[in-house]
Amino acid sequence: MGSDRGKRSGKSSWKEEKQQLIQMKSPKGISMLVARAYFVLGVGLIFALRVSQSGFSGDWVGRTISMVSESEFWIQSAQATLIIIFSALLLYFVTNRVLDRVFRAHQQVVQNQLEIVQRLAAAAEMRDGATYDHCYRVGRFAEEIALHLGVTKDSARLLFLASQLHDVGKIAIPDAILHKPGRLEPHERKLMEGHVELGAAMLAGVSTPMLKLAEVIVWTHHEKFDGTGYPRRLKGAEIPLEGRIVAVADVFDALVMDRPYKMGMPIERAVDIIQKDAGTHFDPEVVNAFMRALPRIRMINGGAGEYAGNSVLNMREDEALKLIKQHPFDKAA
Repeated sequence: MGSDRGKRSGKSSWKEEKQQLIQMKSPKGISMLVARAYFVLGVGLIFALRVSQSGFSGDWVGRTISMVSESEFWIQSAQATLIIIFSALLLYFVTNRVLDRVFRAHQQVVQNQLEIVQRLAAAAEMRDGATYDHCYRVGRFAEEIALHLGVTKDSARLLFLASQLHDVGKIAIPDAILHKPGRLEPHERKLMEGHVELGAAMLAGVSTPMLKLAEVIVWTHHEKFDGTGYPRRLKGAEIPLEGRIVAVADVFDALVMDRPYKMGMPIERAVDIIQKDAGTHFDPEVVNAFMRALPRIRMINGGAGEYAGNSVLNMREDEALKLIKQHPFDKAA
């Protein structure tokens, strides 16, 4: 019983190890799989060629058994196997070296994409009199709300990245409107609302999931649940889930943060406003998730605990690559 259990455990561990190597998609993992496959195929080919030397006519089974029983057969097979082992090791090191260079170059491209997104978001917020911390906080708030809605971890992380571009269109809004200390006139309000279409135009035709998601967020984070928002007056479930989430995250941060033209309000008052506007401005389900996430949102807002790094993007390059290039946002919360 114990030995059977050990065998099953061994098979399971190899299967799990193989799965981990495949999922890793690292130079080491891929090179190891290539070398192992080469070794298995090489040894099998050697044995097949040696056996085929006995011919397949007449009593070839007896001749094969006789040949296999000779020591010379095993000596020659061992020599050939050693050659296969050394060549497999060489293949591993060469493949690993080549792939490592390719992966490093690819990861640098991914890191550059992340930096461009951050700088672009920061440029928009600085023009609005804020700092990049606003983009970061909105992204983290949105991530926490999404997680409390049951969205997958990868999707929530992707939302964190994409939502930082929610106000990118403000780059094209005149300073006289962005920095006006008082209320905007109707024609000025219309120009300000145009940042949605300007931002969407900047992101139109993008190919990566992150930027596609950012485009959706730009279009929809100023829509309201009751259909009175802009620019398309979408209502209820017509508004994509990502837009409904970022709407709450963006308004909450706008309420509590200081701007050149206003002082931020206490968190308790901002929370009351968010709750009061559930069903009108905001999706009630998203507001409920916001309330469940509030302890962590308070930490993010205060830069406390694990969030003390504030706007530093703490993400492994392989994780960023997975999100940017492969993972779509899971709307089925």
